[in-house]
Amino acid sequence: MEAPRWSAPRIELTEENIRELLRFVARNNEAGTYRFFKRLATTRPEFRLARNIAELISQMSKKRVEDVLIGGFSPFEDAALARLEQWGVPLSLLGVAHSLLNVRERRQAARAFDDLFESAKAKHGSTLSTELLAGLVDKWRKK
Repeated sequence: MEAPRWSAPRIELTEENIRELLRFVARNNEAGTYRFFKRLATTRPEFRLARNIAELISQMSKKRVEDVLIGGFSPFEDAALARLEQWGVPLSLLGVAHSLLNVRERRQAARAFDDLFESAKAKHGSTLSTELLAGLVDKWRKK
């Protein structure tokens, strides 16, 4: 369900523009997307930021994220944004969705974490594979 992505303008979150986004989603009869954005909208900003950065870190641990609009979201977040775009969401409401998902902060975090993840991946040889570990345990038990 991959749709073309564009960056939305930075929108200050207000009750009115959040309600407008939720009304837009409700008109399209997609309960899962509505519940998702409603849950984000009712979460305190600092907890929402922590949740969104944790999701970014989860995605970065799986693959390199060069652009958060392409690889920095969970599959569900990605699908929710794709639905908005397919429904022809106005750019201002896309900006509200991006603000709820902390897109700008995810970009900042991705840049900050990129070197850390690359360094950690380069040290992959310093970890034991599960097969090697199982072999060592078997040898130890035989002694």
